[in-house]
Amino acid sequence: MVSVDLFHTHLLSLKNCMRILIVEDEDINRALLEFHFKRLKHDVVSVTNGLDAIKAIQRESFDLVFMDCYMPTMGGYEATEKIRAGLAGEDKSVIPIYAFTSEEISDKQLDSIGLNGHLKKPFDLNEIDGLMKKVTN
Repeated sequence: MVSVDLFHTHLLSLKNCMRILIVEDEDINRALLEFHFKRLKHDVVSVTNGLDAIKAIQRESFDLVFMDCYMPTMGGYEATEKIRAGLAGEDKSVIPIYAFTSEEISDKQLDSIGLNGHLKKPFDLNEIDGLMKKVTN
């Protein structure tokens, strides 16, 4: 467990406010992620499926996407492939996308889908913070 002082030190170390898109169909996961990122002073938008993610990326600019892999309407793998193909806009096809999944994904699978990485469910907020620190540096 991380101490409160260490947690606050870490909050201060995150220099950049990012605009984050959370794509997650499970209410509790989405709420937890929203709360966590907003607490870190990031601007957060949430949608519940891959099709809505593509529409959100077409309308708005994001620095980072966290994408669940299995959702109704359109899953994260398919949505990522469509984003990489330019469906959300050619200029937005390179947005960093990290998957949330309960399964292991090989580097070869990540590359073939177009994902920048993945975080295993159930997710660990410290792991997410580590990723965020890496992305902002």
